Amino acid sequence: MKRSRVHATQTPILQQSEFGSSFRSYHRNENESPPHIKTFRDLLTKVIPNKEITLQWCFDNKVISNARVCTICNSSMHMAPKTASSDGLRWRCRKKDHEQEQSLRKGSWLEKSNLTMEEVIELTYWWAVGTPQHLIKSQMKLSDNTIVDWSNFCREVCEEIVLERSSPIGGQGVRVQIDESKFGKRKYHRGRRVDGVWVFGGIEEESRKNFLVAVEKRDRETLIPIIQRWIKPGSIIISDFWKPYDVLNELGYTHCKVNHSVEYVNEDGDHTNKIEGH
Repeated sequence: MKRSRVHATQTPILQQSEFGSSFRSYHRNENESPPHIKTFRDLLTKVIPNKEITLQWCFDNKVISNARVCTICNSSMHMAPKTASSDGLRWRCRKKDHEQEQSLRKGSWLEKSNLTMEEVIELTYWWAVGTPQHLIKSQMKLSDNTIVDWSNFCREVCEEIVLERSSPIGGQGVRVQIDESKFGKRKYHRGRRVDGVWVFGGIEEESRKNFLVAVEKRDRETLIPIIQRWIKPGSIIISDFWKPYDVLNELGYTHCKVNHSVEYVNEDGDHTNKIEGH
């Protein structure tokens, strides 16, 4: 069943003392945390039941800025109604010698989106929980191009965050499992040949610290520089018997190997189960 959305012509987030006068923004208590979203029902009741709550949620989570400075006079702008906008509001500065308007979304990651804020949040939710695109389309009545474009955008944002927050793992005596795997699909959906991309990665045994890198080849010239970039010297590296890894002992690492053709755990208890699962 398609959810009906509330599109108020006058958003209650602003209180109007009299028609055409100034507006005041509603602000959440500083000690009150934004609602935690676990289910789609939470989303409907706590985030997108109406424009007032949706806009406040965007302010609280820094999706959009809750303040704006006029670039002409450097004074604070105020919010005013704008019926032609799906958001129902705009930033505005009106003086005797100038007038300036800005979108609520200016400078945000949804500045160029034509979707409503409610649609943006709902679409991002469905993507984040792994909903297939054809189901998102049936639920939200959006075009294939819109759903594909937004899904690609979400993936790009995640990639940027991973790169920005990634740092070398391991260290003196820290155990790191490494492995490579091909991600894709079987050729013509049968047989063993897989069309896709190789991904090389490592993970600390005692934590969730990890790295993943897409690679074109699995040769020594490709993998060893990645290991030296992402795994600190002195680490204990556990791998399979892939030949390019044979030089690790010469590069300041302690190398433990597991022969997967005969065992999953060697006699010393070494294994690569964690990185394979990851």
